[in-house]
Amino acid sequence: MFLQHPVTPKSILELSISLPHLDSASSRIRSSASYLLLAIVLISWGYVIYASTVAARRQLRKKYPDRIFGTSENL
Repeated sequence: MFLQHPVTPKSILELSISLPHLDSASSRIRSSASYLLLAIVLISWGYVIYASTVAARRQLRKKYPDRIFGTSENL
């Protein structure tokens, strides 16, 4: 009696039906991971945009040293 193997589910569907409380936990983890990935992507794109503007300003200052960049021209 103790040597019998436990019944294993035959498919992933049976596993998800038999363990409903784990379904909600795994979906929350996937949702959290999605939000974390989105935050990382947005922060990295923000850094790329910022770094490209800084590089563009440096190149403009190098090419036109007598001009002032980054201020309003109406002053």
